[in-house]
Amino acid sequence: MHMNVRNPAIRAYMARFTVSMVLYMVVLFGVVWVFNTHPPQGPASYLLAALPGLPIVGVIWSIGRYLLEEQDEYQKVRAVRSILGGIAVTLALTTVWGFIENFAGGPQIPMYYVFVVFCAAMGVIRCIP
Repeated sequence: MHMNVRNPAIRAYMARFTVSMVLYMVVLFGVVWVFNTHPPQGPASYLLAALPGLPIVGVIWSIGRYLLEEQDEYQKVRAVRSILGGIAVTLALTTVWGFIENFAGGPQIPMYYVFVVFCAAMGVIRCIP
């Protein structure tokens, strides 16, 4: 996929995405360190465990902002198609895997992989002309 770095919508998206991912890495490493060295108890453990998800919400927000800011209708349609395709693949895979877990005793997969599947599917679909 070719990204036009002169496009202001793409530049803004990449800046927001980069900030969110740097925050994600910093928060994730911090949370892992705290849980490995001084594990919190009770409600604090839930709050701390949820923190790495907040920068991921920032990534999702940046995708939505990109759609609002993109002026090129062709690029906007391609982005919407990749987002919808990513959602469809993610829903299909997670639903099928849920049945495998439930009925066949398949291993449970951590829920944070849902976002990884979505991003991978969205990226592959975006590369299709």
